[in-house]
Amino acid sequence: MAKEDVNSAPLELRRTSYPQAQRETIDRAAEIINAAKSPVILAGNGVTRRNAVGNPTVDALRRFVQRSRIWATHTYMAKGVLDPLGQHSLPPVGLQRAGADLANLKILAEADVVIAVGYDLVEWAPVLWNPKRDKIVVHVDSTAAELDGHYQPSIEVIGELDESLAALAEAVKPREDRSRVAAGAQPKLAKDIPVPLPPYAVIADLRDALGPDDIVVSDVGAHKVWLARLFPTERPNTVVISNGLASMGIALPGAIAAKLVRPERKVVAFCGDGGFLMNVQELETAKRLGTAIVVVVLVDDRLGVIEVNERRQFGRTFGTVFGNPDFVQLARAFGIAGFGVSRAGELAPTLRRALDLGEPALVAVPWDHAANDRIADAVGRGG
Repeated sequence: MAKEDVNSAPLELRRTSYPQAQRETIDRAAEIINAAKSPVILAGNGVTRRNAVGNPTVDALRRFVQRSRIWATHTYMAKGVLDPLGQHSLPPVGLQRAGADLANLKILAEADVVIAVGYDLVEWAPVLWNPKRDKIVVHVDSTAAELDGHYQPSIEVIGELDESLAALAEAVKPREDRSRVAAGAQPKLAKDIPVPLPPYAVIADLRDALGPDDIVVSDVGAHKVWLARLFPTERPNTVVISNGLASMGIALPGAIAAKLVRPERKVVAFCGDGGFLMNVQELETAKRLGTAIVVVVLVDDRLGVIEVNERRQFGRTFGTVFGNPDFVQLARAFGIAGFGVSRAGELAPTLRRALDLGEPALVAVPWDHAANDRIADAVGRGG
C-alpha cells in the first residue's frame, strides 16, 4: 500500500450538524431544574469540541450559568469553559473521591439535580459524584447518554449544545443569588526560598509567563491535579489534560502537535520526570521540526501518584523512587537549550527566557513531592 500512487485530493472537512432538541424535552428539563432545591451544572469536554475559535457553546454555557445563577463546575478536561472569576463558577473536578472536603464537591454532594452538559463518563466517574444514585440527572449533549449504574438521566436534551443551552436559559427561572464561595488566597513565596519548589509557586509563575491564548499540555501524574486546580484559564482548549485512560508520556509529543497546529502561540509541555522520560526521544523531533515548545520537567525522582496510592493501600511504598539524569545536560545533548532553577526567584525569568527563544527549550524545576500528601484524596482513585 505504501508504494501505491495516489492522485485523489484530500477529503473535504465537513462539520456535523445536529437537529434541534425537541421543545417538549426542553420544557421537561426546565421543569425538573426549576423544581430542584440545589441544582448544579457539571460541564464536560464536549463543550470545547466544537468551534474552538469563538466557541458559541462556551458562550451559551456561560450565559446559562449567569442567567440561571446555578452553581457550575467543570471537569479537568473542560478547563476554560467557565469564567474562572464568574460569580457562580466553582473549581474543577476530575479525580476526587466522593466526600472530599472541597467547596465544589460539598455543593455537588448536596445537589438534588445535576445538569450534565457535554459530559463524558470517562472524565470523572459518576460513582464519585452520585454514589447513592439519588441525584436526578439532566443530560444535555449532542448525542444520547452512555448509561451507567450511577448515570441514569431522567431526561436527555439532545441537539446542538449552544441551541439547547440558549433554550434552557429562557425556560429556567433565575434562582436567588448567593455569594460566591471564597477561594483561599495563595500564600506568597519569598523569592530566596531554595528548591524544591512548592507546586502552587511553580504554577503561579507559569500562569504569569503565559498569555490567555497560550497552550499548556499536561502529562499524567500528581502535577496534573495541581495544574487542573490552580491554573486558571478563561479560554477553552488552552489547557489540555489527559484524563480517563490518562497515558503517561503525552505532554511532549502533544505539545509538539499543538505547536504545529498553533505556531503563533507559546506552548508548554508540563511534565513529571517519570512521564517525560517515557517519551524523551521526542526532543529530537522538536529540534528537527523546529517547534518552539518549552518542556517544563518537574523533578522529584519518583512516581508521585503511585507513591500516594501505595502508601494509602499498603502503608509503605515500593519501586516508586528512581534516579534521574542531569536534565539540563540531557536537553543540550539533543541540541536544544536547557535551563535549571536553584531558587524560587529564578523560575519566572527562566520561564520567560525559554519562551522567548523561538526554539525548543527545557526547564528543569525541582518539585516538592511532599505536597502530594495534601492532595491524597484527589489522586486516590486516578492517574
